[in-house]
Amino acid sequence: MKVSNYVIMFCILFLGFVLVTNSSTNALDTITKKQIDYNNAVDTAIEDAAQQVVNQDDNRGVLRDRDIILQNYFLSLYSSLGSLSDASSQQMIQLYTPVFIIVDNDGFYVNYCDEINGGTNFGRVWSTKYQFGYDSGAYSYAFRLDGTMTVLNKSTNAVTVGTYKDIRSAITGTICSTKTEDEVNKIIHTIAVSELTDKMENFINRHNKIAKNSGLNYQFSMPVIEDSTWSSTLEGTSIFAIFQADPYDDGLGGVCNRIAFGGAKITKSSLYYLKQSDDSGILMYHRPGCPSLAGLTDEELANLDAYNSKRECAQHGAYYCEICKP
Repeated sequence: MKVSNYVIMFCILFLGFVLVTNSSTNALDTITKKQIDYNNAVDTAIEDAAQQVVNQDDNRGVLRDRDIILQNYFLSLYSSLGSLSDASSQQMIQLYTPVFIIVDNDGFYVNYCDEINGGTNFGRVWSTKYQFGYDSGAYSYAFRLDGTMTVLNKSTNAVTVGTYKDIRSAITGTICSTKTEDEVNKIIHTIAVSELTDKMENFINRHNKIAKNSGLNYQFSMPVIEDSTWSSTLEGTSIFAIFQADPYDDGLGGVCNRIAFGGAKITKSSLYYLKQSDDSGILMYHRPGCPSLAGLTDEELANLDAYNSKRECAQHGAYYCEICKP
């Protein structure tokens, strides 16, 4: 074969390689953009929902208005993802949120998808209220996140309500008698996290059947939640939303897997810094203490644009940081 023929063959093969590579790169860029769109939409939606928590955080309780909180979350998602007038797309977005949770002082509600019309369709419903309960020896306990508790004497049915110090001085033989206040607070935290995790896993597992019956092939699973996230969120009335989606529903990657949270205290105290990525040049928003901000002097940090909400960050063209996961 002539050398010129080898050259032609090489050029053809090289051109094919370049075209395939460019196609793969373009597809990856598209998926990455879709992931960013989803992340920003979820951040905005959880803040819109949390704003209702802030508005209602006046000792009235959040229970009677939880439908409004949920409605704000989904309407914000529809708006951000261009689905306000697309019922089919709205249904898919609802499937992307297997559980939405409202945590109140003495327990929590789970909003989830349930089958209707004999399993041919689905709707969103609220669970009963799950309490932060604990049973030990002669007593049963119902804990609250504000540090108070209800103690039931199982033999006499006597009920005592109060703080750690109240219970310690009023009743003998309770955990308040045998453990320090810090130890009891750790028990309350552990029970709250355990109850929430258990119920979230159960509802996510049952969601997979509903999603499959609705034509969604994605396998939903419980995301990893760091203890620092639980600690920040379980300080008062708060909300959780798990959002998982495969932008192309093909199982080939590009999956968006988020757990977003918000609440009265969190929304009022958050601060996010805007900084361009050293690698990509993309503007990102970060939590204080993010590794991406490490090395900045106090003066350099003060010169960065900072906003109190993720919505404001997104409006200024900043994207979600994958390192600190704000």
